[in-house]
Amino acid sequence: MSLGIPKVGTRLFALALVSVLVGLWVAVSSQTALAHYCGVSYIQVMEGRQFPYEITGAQVANFRVTGAGDTSIATVWPEEIWVTNNGQFSITGVSPGTVDFTFLWENSNTTNDNGECWLRVQVDPDPESITVPPPNPLDGRR
Repeated sequence: MSLGIPKVGTRLFALALVSVLVGLWVAVSSQTALAHYCGVSYIQVMEGRQFPYEITGAQVANFRVTGAGDTSIATVWPEEIWVTNNGQFSITGVSPGTVDFTFLWENSNTTNDNGECWLRVQVDPDPESITVPPPNPLDGRR
């Protein structure tokens, strides 16, 4: 069935449609390039040790910890980082347990380009600090 559109017109329409779709894809891709990418969402660190956590991005942004969990389990340093492409934090295990942290990044040149990153930290006891009682010589005897 023909709608009265010559084949040349159909081809031009298809070419125009493809051009528009490619243009939209490029526009959307360039917008997502502005975003920042969160690091891992879960880390395991030993008590008394540090672990690096990084949020990377293509644009200059400000970073800060907005949801600090129980700091008796783990701490984050620094709490705020201003005007840089990557937010580099250090997580320190304080005592055994699990805690969640939320990080906010905001592009410094816009007010509506921001996001959050979530990190769960499990702190395990330092194996060197675990004491094992000596064997009981009476174990196994009746």
